[in-house]
Amino acid sequence: MSLYLLRLWVVSLFAGGGPHAGPSELRRDAAAGTVAARRVRAGKAQWDGEGTVTWLARRLSLTADDRTFALRTADEKNTAFRWLDLEPGIALEGREGWLCWAAAGGSWGDPTEAMGAALVTDDGYVVRGVTDRHAAESAYAPEHAQPTAARRVRLPPRTSQYRPAAHLSALAMAAVTLLALLVAERGPGPDALAWILALVAAYTGVRGIYRFTEDFDAAPGPGWVRSASARARHARQDP
Repeated sequence: MSLYLLRLWVVSLFAGGGPHAGPSELRRDAAAGTVAARRVRAGKAQWDGEGTVTWLARRLSLTADDRTFALRTADEKNTAFRWLDLEPGIALEGREGWLCWAAAGGSWGDPTEAMGAALVTDDGYVVRGVTDRHAAESAYAPEHAQPTAARRVRLPPRTSQYRPAAHLSALAMAAVTLLALLVAERGPGPDALAWILALVAAYTGVRGIYRFTEDFDAAPGPGWVRSASARARHARQDP
């Protein structure tokens, strides 16, 4: 079971796919000398979720001179912790830079798909994600095609991912799983007791994995702020 779960995790890290005009198209057009870009200022990392949260509930707000954009996580097919793609953006609030898309054309793909984008700050930090296709189209104009030159970029520093509610309960369930397995394997009791302990270990192990993912993804966490709509919902629920 552990090897199977490890395989799923490794596959999710290297899974292909994603929206059109993603990082590969951005790199190609930047190397060719031109990308579509808008000058923006990084805002807050906002959390819109309630209960079980997916990547759709989190965004990095970017403000241009005439509009705002929402940079979301790049992988919409695998929702487990995909919002971590945006986690470095939390440290960029207040910084200015360029929100970049691949040059308009064949790589823009299906109009219903998200558009791959990258925020590149003036001090050399980069965060990749997606924006709404219609927002990208409305922002694009020939005067927004910017000449580019080779430059070195780096990921911003990440914030702490420690969640007491998630990590402490997961460690407790892992301890119960290990203890039950040890007693079932080495204990002097009857076979029936060993089978019961083995079932307890299996239950706490599997439940601990799901409980951890639910608890870890069910709150904004350090650096994220509740959006106005999320605060309003929370106020209605807990007057």
